[in-house]
Amino acid sequence: MPIVITALLSFAGTNIDDILILTLLFSRAETAADKRRIVLGQYLAVLTLTFFSLFFGYNISFVPHVYIGLFGLIPIFLGLGAVWRLRNKKNDKTAGRKEAQKELVKLIGMLEKIFPADILYVYFLTLANGADNVSVYIPLFTNLSAVEIITVIVIFVMLIGFWCFLGMKIGQYPLIRKFLEKYKDVLIPVVFIGLGIYILLKSGTLGLLMAG
Repeated sequence: MPIVITALLSFAGTNIDDILILTLLFSRAETAADKRRIVLGQYLAVLTLTFFSLFFGYNISFVPHVYIGLFGLIPIFLGLGAVWRLRNKKNDKTAGRKEAQKELVKLIGMLEKIFPADILYVYFLTLANGADNVSVYIPLFTNLSAVEIITVIVIFVMLIGFWCFLGMKIGQYPLIRKFLEKYKDVLIPVVFIGLGIYILLKSGTLGLLMAG
């Protein structure tokens, strides 16, 4: 059960921004075929990020387990960085959000000129937004057994489909979209810091740090 919760939190924390991207993409989809290409592109991109992280996590597995746990500091620092950015933009939060949305729409418009609403377009757009995925998934996978890794990947596969479903539906419910836009800056650091602490505890690194 803990690994299921960890997988859920890891995926949600690193893919909240994708909800807004998917909402925009699905709002532009005119046919069922367009929607299928968006879903396929999203699957390919998230799984690419996942297996990329798994590959690097596996190749550093020769490092003593207790030291691998130090990678748990990465999501903690990401979370603290998100808190710091949240404090800095508190006074101009609305302006910042509108500017971010403009940049997102601009990026989508630029990519449409290169990859007209097809699989590659969605794939590269999601990859470009996936730096935090890799930063979180690498330390996560280095601390999991083979069975736990398979469990996480299966959960991720199911959640990608659910994320696409949410992206299609959120555009129909402006209140839900506004809720995510309003609270994502709070949810992301909480998830990242919690995940980092979990990794430190699971690897035994937290005890090492406190003892040393």
